[in-house]
Amino acid sequence: NLVYAYFWRMSGPGVTSEDKIISDAAADFDLVLEKYKDHLQHLDVRHQEMPQPMVSILEALAQLPEGFALQVAHRRVPQYLLPQLQERNFAIAVKETGPDQVQLLIYKEA
Repeated sequence: NLVYAYFWRMSGPGVTSEDKIISDAAADFDLVLEKYKDHLQHLDVRHQEMPQPMVSILEALAQLPEGFALQVAHRRVPQYLLPQLQERNFAIAVKETGPDQVQLLIYKEA
Protein backbone atom coordinates (compact mmCIF):
# COMPACT_ATOMS: atom_id res chain seq x y z
CA ASN A 1 0.00 0.00 0.00
CA LEU A 2 2.89 2.31 -0.77
CA VAL A 3 2.44 5.04 -3.38
CA TYR A 4 5.23 7.13 -4.92
CA ALA A 5 4.44 10.58 -6.31
CA TYR A 6 6.89 12.52 -8.45
CA PHE A 7 6.66 16.20 -9.26
CA TRP A 8 8.74 17.88 -11.97
CA ARG A 9 9.10 21.64 -12.26
CA MET A 10 9.37 22.49 -15.94
CA SER A 11 9.97 26.24 -15.62
CA GLY A 12 9.52 29.14 -13.30
CA PRO A 13 11.30 30.72 -10.35
CA GLY A 14 13.67 28.41 -8.55
CA VAL A 15 14.00 25.90 -11.38
CA THR A 16 17.62 24.89 -11.79
CA SER A 17 19.39 23.61 -14.87
CA GLU A 18 19.54 20.20 -13.13
CA ASP A 19 15.72 20.16 -12.95
CA LYS A 20 15.57 20.83 -16.69
CA ILE A 21 18.14 18.09 -17.41
CA ILE A 22 16.09 15.47 -15.56
CA SER A 23 12.74 16.48 -17.07
CA ASP A 24 14.20 16.26 -20.59
CA ALA A 25 16.02 13.02 -19.75
CA ALA A 26 12.93 11.06 -18.79
CA ALA A 27 11.31 11.59 -22.20
CA ASP A 28 14.44 10.76 -24.20
CA PHE A 29 15.56 7.42 -22.71
CA ASP A 30 14.09 5.05 -25.31
CA LEU A 31 15.20 7.27 -28.21
CA VAL A 32 18.76 7.44 -26.89
CA LEU A 33 18.83 3.71 -26.17
CA GLU A 34 17.80 2.97 -29.77
CA LYS A 35 20.42 5.39 -31.13
CA TYR A 36 23.30 3.80 -29.16
CA LYS A 37 22.04 0.19 -29.02
CA ASP A 38 25.19 -1.14 -30.71
CA HIS A 39 27.54 1.32 -28.98
CA LEU A 40 26.88 0.90 -25.27
CA GLN A 41 29.17 0.30 -22.34
CA HIS A 42 27.54 -0.96 -19.15
CA LEU A 43 28.27 -0.07 -15.53
CA ASP A 44 26.42 -1.25 -12.40
CA VAL A 45 26.91 0.99 -9.35
CA ARG A 46 23.84 -0.11 -7.36
CA HIS A 47 25.88 -1.84 -4.67
CA GLN A 48 28.52 0.85 -4.24
CA GLU A 49 28.50 3.21 -1.29
CA MET A 50 28.65 6.98 -1.74
CA PRO A 51 30.66 8.64 -3.27
CA GLN A 52 31.96 5.65 -5.23
CA PRO A 53 29.13 5.59 -7.83
CA MET A 54 29.97 9.12 -8.98
CA VAL A 55 33.69 8.34 -9.07
CA SER A 56 33.09 5.13 -11.06
CA ILE A 57 30.83 6.90 -13.55
CA LEU A 58 33.27 9.77 -14.13
CA GLU A 59 36.16 7.33 -14.60
CA ALA A 60 34.15 5.29 -17.10
CA LEU A 61 33.19 8.44 -19.00
CA ALA A 62 36.83 9.51 -19.22
CA GLN A 63 37.56 6.25 -21.06
CA LEU A 64 34.36 6.14 -23.13
CA PRO A 65 35.12 5.76 -26.85
CA GLU A 66 33.85 8.38 -29.25
CA GLY A 67 30.29 7.65 -30.38
CA PHE A 68 29.47 5.41 -27.38
CA ALA A 69 27.03 5.88 -24.51
CA LEU A 70 27.41 4.67 -20.94
CA GLN A 71 24.44 2.72 -19.55
CA VAL A 72 24.46 2.83 -15.75
CA ALA A 73 22.36 0.78 -13.33
CA HIS A 74 21.90 3.00 -10.26
CA ARG A 75 19.68 3.20 -7.17
CA ARG A 76 18.65 6.81 -7.79
CA VAL A 77 19.28 9.80 -10.02
CA PRO A 78 22.70 11.08 -8.89
CA GLN A 79 21.97 14.77 -8.28
CA TYR A 80 25.59 15.73 -7.59
CA LEU A 81 26.71 14.13 -10.84
CA LEU A 82 24.43 16.28 -13.03
CA PRO A 83 26.52 19.49 -12.87
CA GLN A 84 29.67 17.44 -13.55
CA LEU A 85 28.07 15.98 -16.68
CA GLN A 86 26.95 19.39 -17.83
CA GLU A 87 30.48 20.81 -17.42
CA ARG A 88 31.86 17.94 -19.52
CA ASN A 89 29.19 18.37 -22.25
CA PHE A 90 27.48 15.06 -21.52
CA ALA A 91 23.74 14.54 -21.71
CA ILE A 92 21.75 12.06 -19.64
CA ALA A 93 18.59 10.07 -20.23
CA VAL A 94 16.86 8.51 -17.22
CA LYS A 95 14.39 5.66 -16.81
CA GLU A 96 13.07 4.44 -13.47
CA THR A 97 12.71 0.67 -13.67
CA GLY A 98 11.54 -0.09 -10.14
CA PRO A 99 11.92 0.88 -6.51
CA ASP A 100 15.51 1.99 -5.97
CA GLN A 101 16.34 1.07 -9.57
CA VAL A 102 17.19 3.66 -12.20
CA GLN A 103 18.79 3.23 -15.62
CA LEU A 104 20.93 6.11 -16.85
CA LEU A 105 22.20 6.64 -20.37
CA ILE A 106 25.04 9.13 -20.48
CA TYR A 107 26.33 10.28 -23.85
CA LYS A 108 28.30 13.12 -25.40
CA GLU A 109 26.22 15.94 -26.80
CA ALA A 110 27.07 16.86 -30.36
